[in-house]
Amino acid sequence: MIKVSKKNFAKEQTLEIKKTEWYQDLKSKITPADNLKIYRQNKGLSQGKLAKIIGVLPSNISEMERGKRGISKDVAKKLSIVLETRTEKFI
Repeated sequence: MIKVSKKNFAKEQTLEIKKTEWYQDLKSKITPADNLKIYRQNKGLSQGKLAKIIGVLPSNISEMERGKRGISKDVAKKLSIVLETRTEKFI
């Protein structure tokens, strides 16, 4: 058994993640397309199933997730309801 002295450890500090440079940098790189894919997968929905729910073609969802097609405000609102998040995530 190894004994470890408390004086060998620095005091733990609480850090608010949203205020870190790392978080801010990462957040600035996440696109609406990324958010769509992440939220859809977290809900366990296929592109086809999500498309059917919101009334678009599955190819539209694929193109939105790849950043090849923009996400209109109307579609963003529908996505926010189905994926239970803020509309701004998709705009």
